[in-house]
Amino acid sequence: MDMIVPDRLKPGDTIGVFTASDPIEPPVTQWVEAGISRLKEMGFKVIEGATLTKSSYYTAGTPQERWEDFKSLITNNEVTLIMTAMGGSNAHQILELMDFELIRANPKIIMGYSNPTVLLNPIAQMSHLVTFYGFHAASFDPDWEWFDEYDLEHFEKVLQSPVTPMLI
Repeated sequence: MDMIVPDRLKPGDTIGVFTASDPIEPPVTQWVEAGISRLKEMGFKVIEGATLTKSSYYTAGTPQERWEDFKSLITNNEVTLIMTAMGGSNAHQILELMDFELIRANPKIIMGYSNPTVLLNPIAQMSHLVTFYGFHAASFDPDWEWFDEYDLEHFEKVLQSPVTPMLI
C-alpha cells in the first residue's frame, strides 16, 4: 500500500494541540502557552485539546481520555496539523486504543518528538500515513533555547512548501 501524504499546512489552517503523555504543569505550562501564542502570531488557528489541562496522577488524563482527545482532532475537518504539546513518558498507553483505519480515513499532519515518537511510528506503519518527527507546541516558545530561525525555516519547508525536500 502506498504511503498517504497529508495536505500541506497553509496560513490560516488549524493546528490541534493535545497531550499524549504527562500532565502540562509549570514551567511547561508557560512554554506551551507561549508556543501556542506564537503559532497564532504565525497566522494559524489553534484548537487546544481537552487533555491539555488534564491531570490523572502522573498522566494528562486516562489513556481513554487521551485517545478520545486525539481522535476528536483526527475527525475534526478543520484540523490540518496535530501537534503534541510536549513530551513525557506515557504516550504508549494509548497505542492499544488507536483506530488506525480512522486515522487513515482522516489524514492529517501528525507531529511530535521524544516520547510521542512511540505514536508516530505505529501510525505510519499501520495507517500508511506519513508522520513527522518534529516540534511540540512548546518548541515555538520564543524563549525555547533549542528552537530558532533555522527551525522555523525548516518547519515551513517541510510542512508548507509545495515540494517537501524529504519526499523528493
